[in-house]
Amino acid sequence: MKKATTFNLTYVLFAAMGVLLLHNLWVTSQTIAPIPYSDFQKYLKENKVKEVVVTAQDIRGEFTEPVEGKARFVTTRVEGELAALLAEHKVRFSGRFESTFLATVLSWVVPILLFFAIWAFFARRMADKLGGPGGMLSIGKSKAKIYVETDTKTTSMPRPWRD
Repeated sequence: MKKATTFNLTYVLFAAMGVLLLHNLWVTSQTIAPIPYSDFQKYLKENKVKEVVVTAQDIRGEFTEPVEGKARFVTTRVEGELAALLAEHKVRFSGRFESTFLATVLSWVVPILLFFAIWAFFARRMADKLGGPGGMLSIGKSKAKIYVETDTKTTSMPRPWRD
């Protein structure tokens, strides 16, 4: 017999998300130049920066004219005093933001997976002790056969209290 393959929508959703993620990374790498903070300061002094968006971790912006074929940039912020000191000594410097996303996700996912693995282990052991693969859930699935007499005969007997 040939086993039919089933269509699973989950695989399609994961594949679509993967393609979108790769597309986003490719587009970002083609249009946004990651630059060191010292270069950002240099471009700022040369009036090559058109606009910026400052966040707690980084600075994103747009050049007045494309630099090395890229019209936008991103750089990680550096403390002002340290940046001034490094710039004074003509040191090229850059900041780096440490993402804790993976650590946060793993701190939630690993304990949950561990809990379910332990639960499945003990559930399987209980099922084996209770008899068979179904365990308690196999109630009513007995293979015992009931034999009924097909030709039952009855006789009536006289009752002593009736006349």
